[in-house]
Formats: sequence, C-alpha cells, structure tokens
Amino acid sequence: MEISQAINEAQSLEQVVAIVNDGGTSRFDQNEIAAQYAYDAADDAGFGLSKANIEAHLDVLVEAGAEFDYLKAVELATAS
Repeated sequence: MEISQAINEAQSLEQVVAIVNDGGTSRFDQNEIAAQYAYDAADDAGFGLSKANIEAHLDVLVEAGAEFDYLKAVELATAS
C-alpha cells in the first residue's frame, strides 16, 4: 500500500486525526488516509497485517476523534 507523505511526516496521532478530519490530502481522501495510517501502524507494530490488527489501529483513530467511513477504510487497508 502506498503511504502518503502526510502520514509519513505526521509526528503525532493528533496530526493524523487532523489530516483525516480535514478530508485527507489533495491526493488521498480521509478514508484512504485512515486506511494508510492503520496499515502502516500495523506493519510497524510487527504483529502482521490481519484484518483484526488493521481494525485495532482504526479504532485508535476513532477514539482519538477521527471521522471517516470505518468499513471503507478496513476494505482499503486489507485490499493491499
């Protein structure tokens, strides 16, 4: 999965939430950004890229205040 520069440059979860809640970037919408974050975070954690691991990281985003289509983000993150 291609990870946006905005996600790679984000220094905190709050910055990722802000990117998502701003509608994403000029290249990726908020669902794609959420999916990229979850995919990258699951990969970095080293526990694999299972649907459960992706969902756990999406849950973190939701709990931090991010607003996006959860099911679409799961679909995007697990399609890779």
